Amino acid sequence: MRFKLITTFCAFLAILGLVVTQAKATTWDLNTSNVNLGISGNFASVDISVTGNTATFTIDANQALLGGGDNFGIDKFFFNTTLSGITASDFSAVSGWDVRTSQNASDFGLFEFLYKGTGSTRMDPFTFTITDSSITSALDFYDANSSGFHFVAHIAGFSDLNGNTSAFFGDGAPGAPGAPVPEPGTIVLLGAGLLGLGLFGRKRMKG
Repeated sequence: MRFKLITTFCAFLAILGLVVTQAKATTWDLNTSNVNLGISGNFASVDISVTGNTATFTIDANQALLGGGDNFGIDKFFFNTTLSGITASDFSAVSGWDVRTSQNASDFGLFEFLYKGTGSTRMDPFTFTITDSSITSALDFYDANSSGFHFVAHIAGFSDLNGNTSAFFGDGAPGAPGAPVPEPGTIVLLGAGLLGLGLFGRKRMKG
């Protein structure tokens, strides 16, 4: 009886971790620039978490890598979606920003949506939400364009890098985009459940 309870609990942890990993919070790194800045690394990150039918986007520029002053921040964010019913009215309102469709992100190609600010409304991080009954997962917004990119952010106001103080940043080289990274908590849940199942399975076989 005790063995069955422990096995059931471990299985529950594994399933819970898998479900949350697939559907709730995911982070991608933007590590490719449209210009040669003379440095490399993760220039920004895109985090999407889903609660109910609301997706919360947080785009965080890496000021420690790029440097920058008081007007450093993100003023454009491009992405696609696999969902056909998303419209501009589903976006949360951000003062000084507006939603545009079918926009080009420099060398990264065409994207379905652009949330655009101005030089005076730059943000770091930039956060907004999209609410629609069809939203179930962060992966609803992980949809590559024809050039192989999923997300692009324009960041401005950083230190002079090879003569550049602004640039577009995407999520990997064309044809080899970055893979989503589950939040650490979900990995722990999944790992604990699978480890527990393995250990107690071996113990039962030895017994």
